[in-house]
Order: sequence, then C-alpha cells, then structure tokens
Amino acid sequence: MLSQRPKTRLAVMALAAVACLVAGLFVVHQVFLPIIAYFIPSLEKPFYDLAVYGAYPEEDFVSFDLPSSHPNLVKWDDQCDSGNVFVTLNGASIAHPGPSVLDARGGLVWTTDEYGTVLNMRLQWYKGEKYITFWAGRKDGSMGQGSYYMLDSSYKVFKKLDAVGEKYHGDLHEFKITDEGTALLTVYTAKQVDLTDLGHWRGKKGWIVDSMFQEIDIETEKLLFEWSAADHFPPAESYMTNPLGGYSESAPFDSFHINSVDKEPSSGNYLISSRHTHTISLIDGTSGQVIWQLGGAHNDFKDLSEGLATDFSWQHDARWIGLPSDPNGEKGIYTISFFANGMAGVLHVDATHSNARIVRLDTNAMTVELLQSFSSYQHTLASSQGSVEILPENGNVFVGWGASAAWSEFSPDGTLLCEAHLAAAQSFAWERVKSYRVFKTSEWVGKPSWKPSARISSGRIFVSWNGATEIANWELQGQKSEGGDWTAVDEVEKSAFEDSFAVPSRSEGWSVFRAVALDKDRQVLGSSEIATRVPGGSWSVKLFVFAIVVSGFAALVWGVRTYLRKRRGYKAGLFAWDQTGSTNVRYSPL
Repeated sequence: MLSQRPKTRLAVMALAAVACLVAGLFVVHQVFLPIIAYFIPSLEKPFYDLAVYGAYPEEDFVSFDLPSSHPNLVKWDDQCDSGNVFVTLNGASIAHPGPSVLDARGGLVWTTDEYGTVLNMRLQWYKGEKYITFWAGRKDGSMGQGSYYMLDSSYKVFKKLDAVGEKYHGDLHEFKITDEGTALLTVYTAKQVDLTDLGHWRGKKGWIVDSMFQEIDIETEKLLFEWSAADHFPPAESYMTNPLGGYSESAPFDSFHINSVDKEPSSGNYLISSRHTHTISLIDGTSGQVIWQLGGAHNDFKDLSEGLATDFSWQHDARWIGLPSDPNGEKGIYTISFFANGMAGVLHVDATHSNARIVRLDTNAMTVELLQSFSSYQHTLASSQGSVEILPENGNVFVGWGASAAWSEFSPDGTLLCEAHLAAAQSFAWERVKSYRVFKTSEWVGKPSWKPSARISSGRIFVSWNGATEIANWELQGQKSEGGDWTAVDEVEKSAFEDSFAVPSRSEGWSVFRAVALDKDRQVLGSSEIATRVPGGSWSVKLFVFAIVVSGFAALVWGVRTYLRKRRGYKAGLFAWDQTGSTNVRYSPL
C-alpha cells in the first residue's frame, strides 16, 4: 500500500500532465496548424473558422498605422466582385473600434479610430449628394448615447446631429435620411409607468426604458415628429424577461426596444421594429396611433404561409421594399424585409438559426405571406443586431449577421453567392467581434483630404492612401538631389490597400523617393511626402521566437512521455516507494 505522500505526488504529476497536454494542444493549434495550412492552402478556410489564427485575425501595414480585419471568404462567386462594404466593427477583440469601408472581398479601403465606438454606418443621400453616415458615442449594453455624423467625399464632417430635447441623447439603433431631407433617429430614456401587470412587486411606480423615435429637419435641426412606445404598447406585452429590471430609474425594464424606423413617402406613416415585443408596426404619421401590427401578441394579419411570415422573434431592420409591390399597382399591397434573429441571449432561444425574410402584406385583406427566406452558409444564429438590404444595381440581397461577424450576398432567386467571415465562426457565440449592420454600395467615391503615405522597410517602399477609391496605379518617383526634379522610377498596378516597390539600387544615384497615385486616365490624384524609413522585422528574431516555441513544445512532450512511462512502471511493479517517499528500482527488464 502506497503512503499518502506518494499519492499526493502522483496527483500533482497527473495535474502537471493534464496541464502539459492542454499547453501542447494550444501550441499545436496556434503554431503547427498554421504551418500546415501554409503548405496546404486549402486548409486555411476551415482553420480560420476554428480560430487557429485567433478570434479576430488582423492585417497590419507598414505605411498605415491602424490594422484591418483579415476576412475569410468561405464562399465566393465573381458576381459579388464589385462595390464597397460598410462595417462598424466593435467588441472585445477589436483594439481600435470604428467605421471601416472595405472592398467586396473584405480588403481595407478606409478606416479611422478618431470617433471611438461607431455603429450603423452606411451611404445615404442628402440634397443630391452622397454622405457616409453613422452614430458615434457611448455604448451602454444594447443602447447608446451619442450623435449622428455625415461625412462628405473627403471624409470631413459635413454635419453633426443630435436628438432634440435637453434630456435626450441620440441612440445607436437608427439614423435614416428620408427623401424629404429629414432624419429619423431613435431615443432611449427612462420613464416611470405602472408596472402592476408585470407582477413581482413592481407596482404603479415602476421604471421602463421608453423607446422613442424622432423626425428632425437636417438643415434647421428642428423637431418635426416624436413618438413614444410607452404611450401605445403596455410593458406586459413584452417577451423579454428581466427579474431585476423595473424597480428603479437606474435599472429600468427594457420592454419595447425599438431598433429601426422607416418612412412611407406617400402617406407619411412610419414602419418600426420592436425587438422585445416581436412586432413590426405601422405608425400613423399624424396621430402616432398604431395602424397595424405584424407579429407579437396582437398580430393583425392572417398568415398564408403556415406561420412562416409571422413566427419571427427578436427581429431587426424592418424596411419597405415596394410601395406598392403588387404587379398591378393595387393600393395596400406592400413588401417589407427584416432580419429574424430568433434569439436574444441564452435565456431566449426560439430558433436553430437566424434568417433574413421578405414578406408581402395585403392590408386590404389583412393577410401576409412569406416570399423568401435567406440563411447563412453555416446557418448562423445571431443573438442580436443584423440587417437586410436589396442592392439596387442587381437586385441581390445583402445580409449582415449582426453579432456574428459575417455578411452574405444572395442572388434575387435566393441562391447564396458569397459569404465572408470577419472573425472565427467558433467565436460568434461570444460576440467578440460584431457589426450592428453591414451595407454594400457601388456608389461611394472617396477623395481624402490628406496625402498618400510612403514608408521604407526591409528593402521595400510601401505605399497606401487611406480612403482613396479611384487609384489605378502607383508611380514611384525619385530625386537625386535636394530640390531636383522628381523622375519616374517604377510603377505598379494598385492591387490592395497597401502596395510596394523594391528600393532601387544606390548605384542609380537616387537619394529620396515619393509615391504618386494615378487614376485610370493617368491623372495625378495625390503625392506622398518623402518616404521615411521604419524599422523592419528581423528574421533572426522571428526564428529565435519560433525555436523557443518548438523547444517548449518538445519539453512538454518529453515531460508527458516520462510521466506515462513512470506510471506504467508503478503499475507493473517496476518501482517501489521507500519510507522517505523516493523511488527505488525493484528490478529492470532486459
């Protein structure tokens, strides 16, 4: 019988072996699998979604100081190879949150971190001009307090808007510019109401988050219309559960949670989406009364699709598509799109996966039918956020998967053409990377007010121009003496956010260099300052780090192997414990 001391030592050795095994698996996952993928490129896509390259793989640049996402194109069709994608990445894995314009394949076009947390970026029109618009401010859980920005083609702020009212702050969920030159925006504010129907001793002086929306004139910033959910939707109709909410002003119950507002031009009525009541509602543009509700506890429509048009929950981004959509132009026939999450955290899971839906409403017969439904390549379940957009160029359906950092593009008949992941799919449930909405457009033309950038590192000259969309070629120019003429030395076709040239030989006499951006007609768009030299990476350092990692892994393997051999020896009676707790060899096999 073994003494207590040997048993403790065995337990410690077992824990050490488990730790070594876990560490070994981590090294294999983070070091050796990427090496395998380097030699077998077909493994890169599945390894990416297994977080082999981390939860959020990034791409760093020499000529630009901010990193960019390194997307995984899990499915691709050349029909998607045009336009720019607008994302607002945030989450625990994002060191520099902010807006980003990407190309169709996810390569960086423009980004900045000067606005802090940014959500809901898109391209919108105001008085015939195109603007990048977004919300920026302080994000508190699923709400926000901030302002709305409009940037012109040079990325300068054209207009900054705020909610109207001393106690009101602009919420992150909506900023929609109408054809009339007005803006629709959301406001969340605490309000005291009767919560007796909710029970649990909340009483007549409970507190809720009142979901409001405003329509303001952009030019004058005057309030044109204001609506409050608390005046029309009893908190007891909410599907959200929060046993701690509603008892105080500092912890109100979010019973409604408005997340989109769209306006019908002909009638002036508003289409709104409420996440927590599972309703898409039409609001009278004059009285504010609820005209009809789709979904929720008081659904007004007969579902002609066996429940598939009304069984949505926790949805986002309800939008008009056709006004009217009936081929014969019959009044009262409408088509809308929305993103059906089917989930709101681990306590509210109603579906196996999220989807985008298009439904047709007949407000004469009060019927609704599902026209199309769109699911992601891996049947993603997004617990929050999400968007649906019909691309005007080709009728394709572009879907952003919200809390799951991905987007998909479908043909008009519903065929999945393309899908890109901006984070590992295995990390989606943790929401470490997310973009509230994702939009795509072929209309954006960026002409930055700043100069291109050129930097020298490791024998190459790296060039980029953050935000420029019209570059066709880069020309490298050299100067042999200070104040001398700039002469073309080399030229490359623009292929990515950052391109590079080999540094010309010193024997050619060049002293300094600059980069010149050319458009498709070879007109100069801009020139950089003289290229500056930055420290380059050292292969010796990289090889040293790699050697340390490999040596560590070998040591772990040796330690586990030694432990297992010794444990087999105890079981076989090859070793015995003496009274001091050390081992003595009883006999050795030949």
